[in-house]
Amino acid sequence: MESRPNGKAAAARVHEEFEPSTDWIREPGADTLRIYLPGFKKEQLKVQVTSSRVLRVSGERQLSGTRWSTFRKEIPISSNYDTNEIAASSASNPIKVGFSLYAEPRCIWFSRTPNPIEVG
Repeated sequence: MESRPNGKAAAARVHEEFEPSTDWIREPGADTLRIYLPGFKKEQLKVQVTSSRVLRVSGERQLSGTRWSTFRKEIPISSNYDTNEIAASSASNPIKVGFSLYAEPRCIWFSRTPNPIEVG
């Protein structure tokens, strides 16, 4: 049996795309990405690190009636950041995403090269 609220067809959401502004704070040992999301609350946000080294921040919030503000920001993660040490704080606006730099230069070994190559 199909149900409809009060016998009326449900109104479709109207999404308005929002492009948040960002800036970086560079410090020794770590960098912080600030993402400005006016009007968004912690519960309306999703922060992910993908297996392909991409930071994905997305969210949606209701503006009024069927109008919703949505965004999706994807930022490639440089190889000099440790993806296991990325943390987000949404205690205030802007939200802050901290990126820890690797403490030691990382080395990649190639089968044809007996010496490691430093990746900076």
